Amino acid sequence: KQLTAEIDLTKSLKFLVQAYEEIAVMRMQQVRGKVFKTRTYVEGLSEVFRDVRDSYRQQVEALLTKNKQSHGYRFSTGKKNGKTVSVLITPNMRLSGTIVHTVFSKFMAHTTKVSDDIVIVGKVGKEMFEEWHTNKNYEYYEVSDSGQVTDTLGQLINRLMEYETVNVFHGKYLSLVNQQAVQSNVTGNETLLNEKEQTEVEKRFFMFEPTLEEILRFFEVQIVATLFQQTMHESGLSHLGSRINAMEEASVTIDKQLSKLKADKLKLQKALNNKKQLQLYAGVSLWNCVR
Repeated sequence: KQLTAEIDLTKSLKFLVQAYEEIAVMRMQQVRGKVFKTRTYVEGLSEVFRDVRDSYRQQVEALLTKNKQSHGYRFSTGKKNGKTVSVLITPNMRLSGTIVHTVFSKFMAHTTKVSDDIVIVGKVGKEMFEEWHTNKNYEYYEVSDSGQVTDTLGQLINRLMEYETVNVFHGKYLSLVNQQAVQSNVTGNETLLNEKEQTEVEKRFFMFEPTLEEILRFFEVQIVATLFQQTMHESGLSHLGSRINAMEEASVTIDKQLSKLKADKLKLQKALNNKKQLQLYAGVSLWNCVR
């Protein structure tokens, strides 16, 4: 009876795992194409932004010099607090495979070495961070796993706009079997600081209307918001891919467990049948002796 009950429970668990996997596959089919197209768009937008800065390097550096701070150049036309923030993006529910733990490990390895402000997105990241028993303060935002634009997401982006540098730790979808933990700088500071070390490439020149500073202000706000939303979509897609892999592995493990339980049940049934046969044979022998 115990084996039969365990087999029924394992079958129910397999049904649940298959349901999670099918839901993840359907969601991936819906968002993968959009994420890839947006990824191409964002990369093209960033390339245009780099061309603009290269074409008007002297003008950009003149603007940077006005806002020069002790820790280096400040590329911003708006008011910033001069701080750096590290953002961890995680899902709101578990069963997302190993990618969440990989991203969290990368995030903790970074934040333990620096004094960045910390922002955590998603229930899973909040639970993992609190389980770490760290004394660091953090801000928490709960954003939809689907990456839909909500008031909370708008509040989060506005909050990140206050920082000089924003580093986002998230998963990136490479293939169905490969998701990677990455750190993305969505404010462009990292690219700007390394520009002088980059090889000179063919430059395209632009004319600005009304002014370079106003164009930069527009680019700055739009690019930060766009890049951060893209990291949210990338993270969500990587969680779906990792969940599919996790559910597939769980399904294989369940099949093995079911096979073992069925084999154990068959052995037990044979043993019980043998016991009944022995008891029957013993009863017949006893009856013959009595006669």
